[in-house]
Amino acid sequence: HAVYLTNYNKLKSIVYAGTIKYTKGISNLIDAYTKSGLHEENIFLDLYGNDTFINGESYFHSIINSNSDAGKLFESGMIKFHGPISRKKLLLVFKRSYMCVF
Repeated sequence: HAVYLTNYNKLKSIVYAGTIKYTKGISNLIDAYTKSGLHEENIFLDLYGNDTFINGESYFHSIINSNSDAGKLFESGMIKFHGPISRKKLLLVFKRSYMCVF
């Protein structure tokens, strides 16, 4: 699901909140973001939630390491993985974001 927030004073960020795992489609979100060109408009992708581990490797980092474009955007700070935060802080992040994905 995606929710667009219409206040144009918002931060230019797309926020995903949820567990970082295959069944959530996070790799599709990251792939779509890298192909969309939104990073060229200085719109960030901010990810919040618990990572999962497959054979001892972070699922988030396996996505970043397998997609060179995503890796470059992660290195430049356009894609950020913040980890889990409190619900209260997450609501503030949602309030300030351009779009929420969950």
